[in-house]
Amino acid sequence: MRGTNAYSGAINLVLKDSGNQDGSSSNITLGVGEHKGKRLGINHRYKKDEFELFFALNIFDEDGELEQLTDSDGIEGSFYDFRNNTNSTLKLTYNQHALLLNYYEEQQSKLGVDPLYAKALGRPQTLSGYLLNYNLSSSINEQFNLESGVSYDFNEREFPKRGIDDPLDKDLVSIVKGYRFSAYSKGIYEYSEQISFDFGVDYDKRVNLEYISVNPTSGDPAVGANLEDREIDEYSLFTQAEYRRSKFTYLLGSRYTHNQFYDDNVSSRGTILYEINQRNSLKFIAGQSYRAPSSFEVFFQSASNSLSGNANLEPEKSTSIEIAYLTQFNELFVQTVIYHAEYENKIYRQRVFTLDQPNLELADGTLLSETGRSSTLYYQNGNTFSTQGLELEVKYRFKHGNLFSNYSYTEGNNNDDLGDDHYNFKYPPKSKLISGVSYSRSGYFTSAILTYYSSMQAVTETIDAQSKWDLNFGYRQQYNKHKIRHVFSVKNLFDDEISGPDYVDREETFQTIRWGQSRHISYTFSMDI
Repeated sequence: MRGTNAYSGAINLVLKDSGNQDGSSSNITLGVGEHKGKRLGINHRYKKDEFELFFALNIFDEDGELEQLTDSDGIEGSFYDFRNNTNSTLKLTYNQHALLLNYYEEQQSKLGVDPLYAKALGRPQTLSGYLLNYNLSSSINEQFNLESGVSYDFNEREFPKRGIDDPLDKDLVSIVKGYRFSAYSKGIYEYSEQISFDFGVDYDKRVNLEYISVNPTSGDPAVGANLEDREIDEYSLFTQAEYRRSKFTYLLGSRYTHNQFYDDNVSSRGTILYEINQRNSLKFIAGQSYRAPSSFEVFFQSASNSLSGNANLEPEKSTSIEIAYLTQFNELFVQTVIYHAEYENKIYRQRVFTLDQPNLELADGTLLSETGRSSTLYYQNGNTFSTQGLELEVKYRFKHGNLFSNYSYTEGNNNDDLGDDHYNFKYPPKSKLISGVSYSRSGYFTSAILTYYSSMQAVTETIDAQSKWDLNFGYRQQYNKHKIRHVFSVKNLFDDEISGPDYVDREETFQTIRWGQSRHISYTFSMDI
């Protein structure tokens, strides 16, 4: 809701409720597609009385499309945008207890912050990790419920550092390991039909176990990055009150956050919902958010001193105001949102030159002038800037399909421009439209989607307004418990050139990335057991 982990947004992960009936069920799904794509999915559910078990295993392997790309140094090349992953989940529930275990491992082509073939653009990288989560829900009485939980989330990443043609360091890799431990306890008190309260405490611990670069073929010792055993501890107290009266609902909440490295923070959020009638409602939302700098942004320092964290960073903060209107008439649904937001202390990377700031202190305390470098990329806080915009969502359902359209407009000022003519809202398109239609009947289905972007500014050029069509055709067959699904898809139907600026480091050498047409055919076989 508010706090370090909710800076300008939230993500909800929901596991599908399989129902309350006792029994067991299983499903196996097999799929094949272009680019040697293969998919296997297995899931099983068992329930008896208060005990429930759910298991799922998903395996996906695809060679990917051959991408033609000119990198930021002007080097032309190509690579396969491949992906293969394994993901398994086990969930056990008994009475008020729930235990979740998840493991994943994925290989994919690396793009990286610096999209350069010399820095391993397109080469394989590996990500893996596991999650353990336990939750306890208990009902103290009819009015008061208590929820508590703990989680342990471990992640590891191994990625190449140099291109395949590097004569000395083509085998140089970086290995990153870390974990996050979190715990919470929340009380929910229904004082009456009109009034309810939420309150609780959160604890969050983030630990970087190691970040090393090593060349296994050279025999050279591993080189660190000033991140070994770095950790950040944080806890917060939160409360929220809800009051419902007639056509109005009022929500008001606050969160107090204490971080071991930064000043305490209080962020709040309020909502007023007015239900005009059964078909129309109006919502007003005002809120604040907060994000403390990560360990990487504070402590990281590359062996070559080309990138450094900053121990003097301040937490990012934002304040936003939204007004939303929702209406529904028969099969037509419309939602409109207008908003204004202000961002303070946004963290970004800026190139700092030794001649300008020779006494700049890097993450490990070294002065920039002592490194022998002419410049370095350095994490810094930006100036306060703001944005405003609107979002419009329209859906219409008819007998065998639906029409939809989503439009967004965003405009921000350039107050975070520090004199290098780079600022946050310079590059994204102001307008974006996604519209489409889908139709399904007698096992056949089709959809067409139009995506439109207004003109946008790249680092060294202006990209004109552009659009593309995506088309999908398919057919579903079912024989008892066996299902077969055939799908043919064309992304960018008319092979229009779609471009996007690459501006992560705000460097003049960064170029525009362009994508063309792609076609996909896939077949999926599914069987219930």
